[in-house]
Amino acid sequence: YAHEIVNCVPGAAQRYLGLLRDEGIPAHAKFGFELVAAWETAMRNDSECLVLWALPSWEAWAEFEAAQRSDAGLQRWRAKLAGVAIDWNRFLMADAPLSPLRIGRQPAVGDRRPLAEIP
Repeated sequence: YAHEIVNCVPGAAQRYLGLLRDEGIPAHAKFGFELVAAWETAMRNDSECLVLWALPSWEAWAEFEAAQRSDAGLQRWRAKLAGVAIDWNRFLMADAPLSPLRIGRQPAVGDRRPLAEIP
């Protein structure tokens, strides 16, 4: 998964989310990214969004990062963000065995493995 914290011009968080829906999802889809969720952060002057992407592989992430300044779709997406998004911080998260996104539900106590079984 990739998690993005997007800093927007004050008052522009909703505009960013609309651009994400219309332009960002297609630009990322070329690299196999799937939008899991996107939120506007409360109590931040309408100036921050959180975006969570599911990535198919480490290779897809590397291809996406390498294409930031060369892919036409990503260039259009970045151009649309002018005057809306000031900065963003993207980081990767490793998928845990009992991640709700992996198993499709909140884990239960019965899902746990004994500590002796964990390497």
